[in-house]
Amino acid sequence: MTAGSESVSTGRLVLAPARERDAADMVPQSSQLIYVCDMADVADGEGLRIESPDLPEAVAVFHVDGKYFATSDTCSHAEASLSEGFVENCQVECPLHFARFDLGTGKARSLPAMFPVKTYPLSITGGRIFLRLED
Repeated sequence: MTAGSESVSTGRLVLAPARERDAADMVPQSSQLIYVCDMADVADGEGLRIESPDLPEAVAVFHVDGKYFATSDTCSHAEASLSEGFVENCQVECPLHFARFDLGTGKARSLPAMFPVKTYPLSITGGRIFLRLED
């Protein structure tokens, strides 16, 4: 990976555009399948913010009981990073006003949020997590 493009200690992974990453670090990508992180980058019960020019927005990848989920990283109620929220029972709690979202569907499960967050399908190959962008 390009030097300075990763900062896992802050719960954030910033990727260089695909064309700037080292060839040895790349998996051939279709226009819809974007590499976001390795499985080992996301601890169980935690979220990781992914920022990349290849993505339409900042995305949060969550690991819950061996399953991985991806949502928009921004709470639908206020400008807060969901990757910094509390994860429990396949839901994430916004760290700002404590709204809860279902990680599988994105549905708001408690006030003050009334609108869902976008979810993204993931594919995992060889321990690497890829996000599928819908056309």
